[in-house]
Amino acid sequence: MSLIPIYCDICCEHIANAEQDGLRLPLMGAMFQPREAGFPHPIPDEATWEFMRCPFGPHRPFIEEHLIQVGPATPGNRPVLDLTADEVELETDEEQPESNEPDMEPRQPQAQHTGERRPKRRGRN
Repeated sequence: MSLIPIYCDICCEHIANAEQDGLRLPLMGAMFQPREAGFPHPIPDEATWEFMRCPFGPHRPFIEEHLIQVGPATPGNRPVLDLTADEVELETDEEQPESNEPDMEPRQPQAQHTGERRPKRRGRN
C-alpha cells in the first residue's frame, strides 16, 4: 500500500494523503489522512463527497466524485485517479497538444480604437 498525495481541484493545494488501495466509491472523509505529521485531519471522517470541504477554503475539493487529483496541475495536464476504472491507473484529463504552440482560445471581439479623444463633459445638470 502506498500513500499518494491528494490535491484540491479548485485551489490546487495539497490537502491530504490517501492509501491508493483504500480509495473507493462512495468517498468518505475517513479515507484521507493529514498531508504531514502535525497537521489536523483534513476532512471529517463521516463526511461524504457532497459535504467535504477543502481545508483551504469553503469549496468542495473534488469537482467529480470519481476523479481525484493526485498531483499538481499544469497547463494541459491534470493527473487524476479515476475510481470508476476497473484497474486503478493515473490519467490526465487532456491530451498533450501535438504542436509546440500554446493552445489559444478564441478572443472576444474588441472595440476599435480610432485615436480621437472624446469631448470633456462640463458640469452636471
